[in-house]
Amino acid sequence: MWKLIASASGIAVVGLGAVMALTNPNEEAYSEYAADRLIDYMKENACTKERVPQQQCEDLIGSLRSQIQGTIANRSDRQNFILFSIYETDFESPPLLPIPSYHFETLGILNSFHVYKGEET
Repeated sequence: MWKLIASASGIAVVGLGAVMALTNPNEEAYSEYAADRLIDYMKENACTKERVPQQQCEDLIGSLRSQIQGTIANRSDRQNFILFSIYETDFESPPLLPIPSYHFETLGILNSFHVYKGEET
């Protein structure tokens, strides 16, 4: 009986590890995720504080998406632990955007991301 339980547990652990390894998100997926989150944040926060009309501000931020994603990709370090990854990003705002710089730490696991640390620098 114990051998059966041990075997089933071993198979379950190996299966879970394989699923986690196969669904460990890559760096491109992270830079897309981080750019989307940052753009949403800027639209909600920076655009409401500026003297520029809301829609014009949001359009400007949206037009800079590729630059923002590129900055994130260039300023991020990935630690790949096979089953999951840790991403550390130091984001410095492009000169046209009135937002502060940030440091983010994010867990990538099972095709999703979870920011566990975010601070203004």
